[in-house]
Amino acid sequence: MQSKPDLESSISPDLRILSVDDQPKSLEQMCTLLRRLGLKCRSYLDPVTALADALMEPSDVLITGLAMPGIDGRELIQRLRKRSPHTRVIAVTDMLATGAGLDQDGEPATADFLLAKPVQPLALLAALYTSIESTGSARLPGWAG
Repeated sequence: MQSKPDLESSISPDLRILSVDDQPKSLEQMCTLLRRLGLKCRSYLDPVTALADALMEPSDVLITGLAMPGIDGRELIQRLRKRSPHTRVIAVTDMLATGAGLDQDGEPATADFLLAKPVQPLALLAALYTSIESTGSARLPGWAG
């Protein structure tokens, strides 16, 4: 019988996370949740500034809202993926029930994961763990690659 992985202890505190949301309350809730998981994040209310930061200092994971003024989450993801294709993306939206997180084909908005706001801790933890494990990232403890 296989034991279930301890997701929380499997994610390195050195994981580089960039969180972007134009809603201050949502951004603060995400950062608080990440801190409770023992993780750090660089956070931005402005996607343009976040993109500039991400291009200067790459991230392992981008967590972004979708509906933002100026550059929306989809455009942010597309621009980031052009420069940093290995960055994993978790998109969050408070309009998931309306299909707001889906593109015209009904697929998630070019993100690896799509989570509903308010983000539940276990859902975020599972998305982070799966993102990092799927890439074989050196951010996982014990990685000898």
